[in-house]
Amino acid sequence: MKSNARKVFLIAIGMCMGFSIQDVNAGAPDAVGKPAELFFAAPPPEFKSAGSRVDGDALIQNEMDKAVLSAFRNGDVKYLESTSASLWQSKALSPAGYLRLGLFFDAITNAAHDESTGERKLDPQLWSTALETATNWSKLYPRSPFAPVALAELRMTRAWSLRGQGYAKDVPKEQWARFYKEVSKAAEILESSAPFAKANPIWYGSYVEIAKFSSVDQKDYMAIIEESIKTHPEFLAIVVYGVDYMLPRWGGSDEDVRNYIKRVTSLVRSEDAAIVYARLYRRLLRHGFYDSEGITKLAGANLARLKHDSQEIVRKFPDPYNEDAEAAMLCGIGDKEGLRRTLKIIGDSPILKAWSTDGNANYFLSCRQYAS
Repeated sequence: MKSNARKVFLIAIGMCMGFSIQDVNAGAPDAVGKPAELFFAAPPPEFKSAGSRVDGDALIQNEMDKAVLSAFRNGDVKYLESTSASLWQSKALSPAGYLRLGLFFDAITNAAHDESTGERKLDPQLWSTALETATNWSKLYPRSPFAPVALAELRMTRAWSLRGQGYAKDVPKEQWARFYKEVSKAAEILESSAPFAKANPIWYGSYVEIAKFSSVDQKDYMAIIEESIKTHPEFLAIVVYGVDYMLPRWGGSDEDVRNYIKRVTSLVRSEDAAIVYARLYRRLLRHGFYDSEGITKLAGANLARLKHDSQEIVRKFPDPYNEDAEAAMLCGIGDKEGLRRTLKIIGDSPILKAWSTDGNANYFLSCRQYAS
């Protein structure tokens, strides 16, 4: 059983599914405004043109960020609702193979930040504007499965800002108090909206984020992961970042991580198992949860599968980001031959976000030196 200083979330709401997006929005104002075609279109051919490597997801994210920021500033809740609904109904995937609805909700939290100085910081004015618009969104569309999740995400964004940087042991008690106050508000929003908001797969992603700071044990935690897989099989992101709760730093163990990987890859759709398997190990390495020695030990006798499944992602989604992610994994497990093969494709145009969470070039450069 895991515990934390404060219990902020309980899984006490049963499934209330079996209805469509149209059903939950009954009685809401007609949504107007056409979402940007780029949100739904296939990546343009220049993504793979000779001598050019472009991160397709980053391009789409940039366009979504601008559109969402504009919608928040103008109070255009109809646009936010209609775009969310359209993205969910389309089940559209990004060039790298991620659910585009997830990118849209990333844009919602991005709209509260100022990155003009090159450093991502919460902007109080932007956050207040976003919160006000999201609140109006929830009022105008009281059965929207998207608006309450946007509110909860904005609360969590502020919570992290109030916590501040640094290791948990170095965060002052008063900052933790402010952090948990916002986390509690986010939890309350998710709890009260669950009967209809679970129609939105991002609800589950928000829950998983909050669960790490609650007293939810592994059994209940896995119940919500498995519920998400059953209800929204195309939402693979939650399955991948859900592994965080099994890490030693959250009271888990290497064995818990292995068991989690084995369990979720057996539950997702057969055509998604390879993608999930490779992405799980990618996350563990890219976020620094395991170093090269640790990731190799964790994979154990399954290194051949890890190589195969990493290649399978590139085959299915031949986006430069995935090519770089494969190279980073091959470097992590010490496959020089495979690394050299992928580095020939990458050349001098790496997608650094695939190598490290902050886009730092150090790991890429060290891997290139290792392969030389």
